[in-house]
Amino acid sequence: MSMTPEDHQKIADAVADAETRTSAEIVCVITHECSDYREVPLAWAAVLALIAPAAAFALGLNPSLLTSLNNGWMAGHTSGFNDAVRLSLGAYAVAQSAVFLLVWLTVSLPTVRRALTPAGLRNRRVHEAALRQFVARGIANTTDANGVLIFVSLLDRRVEVLADAGVHAAVPAGTWDKAVGAVRVAMKANHRAEGLVAAVKICGDALAPAFPPGDYNPDQLPNGAILI
Repeated sequence: MSMTPEDHQKIADAVADAETRTSAEIVCVITHECSDYREVPLAWAAVLALIAPAAAFALGLNPSLLTSLNNGWMAGHTSGFNDAVRLSLGAYAVAQSAVFLLVWLTVSLPTVRRALTPAGLRNRRVHEAALRQFVARGIANTTDANGVLIFVSLLDRRVEVLADAGVHAAVPAGTWDKAVGAVRVAMKANHRAEGLVAAVKICGDALAPAFPPGDYNPDQLPNGAILI
């Protein structure tokens, strides 16, 4: 995740400019990926290990192919039949283990894991990460309870805008959606700084009428983008 000093300066300047017009505090946080999603490879491996061997046999794979003895001759007595059953069950367990390991290793590859991670799980993890940053960065403790967080998870391709409850009620409907949209459009073109600059301006314009700067307007939080 690379951002040039010029990118940081653009974002810092945009935040500083927005905060001259409002008493609200705007913070930008960028992360490479908000979770390692370790459960995703395990879930895919478990499901396919249960389904794939059963489906293969249902589609015509003969279990005897896995347990044939003496070049295809099966033992004709009871103990031989029992041995064949045990071997069949053992072969089925081996097949399940092999499928589990192969799928787990494949889905553990970062590009594959990202492609197979459900959107709902991504949304939840990004939202949880944004909430943690909102508290950890002190945005929840601004003097007038009017902090705003713009949180970007690059590999998750997700953007969250969080604000105190009073801010939500004071800004026009759709403001956060516009800010999110500005970041997404710019990120698709690999213009990270420009997207955040546009989002900061949208938030600043919406916050200014509701939270004017007043005579005393301290800069309570960092202006530059925070990389985690």
